[in-house]
Amino acid sequence: MAASGFGHASGKAPVRKTGPWQDEDVQLLIRLWKDGHSNSEIAEKLGRQENAVAIKASRLRLPPKSVAGERMSAENAKNGNAKLRPCLTCGKTFFSEGFGHRICDSCKSTSAWSSGDYAVSFGGSF
Repeated sequence: MAASGFGHASGKAPVRKTGPWQDEDVQLLIRLWKDGHSNSEIAEKLGRQENAVAIKASRLRLPPKSVAGERMSAENAKNGNAKLRPCLTCGKTFFSEGFGHRICDSCKSTSAWSSGDYAVSFGGSF
């Protein structure tokens, strides 16, 4: 019997996780992303689909892999400065390089940001 295109002796595709990401999976994704692993390698280690890895990285606003190692340096992670934070403009979670990095790159690329006509949300009421 000929092997199927899946590359597994059983001819079946591996079972992949679906549903919500666990914190430990997100932390592993961040670590592997920073180390420059490909989406397919990350997907294999996490037991998820490759497109799920790309989507999650995009939603976390991880920097491009070409600069991820530098921007997500071990020094920042060791000091506890680099972590997931909510953007003060849009409120979406993104990978922040440190305490002073509180606006995501997507918001910084808008015309409102470049013109200085932006709003920052601190939550709660004053």
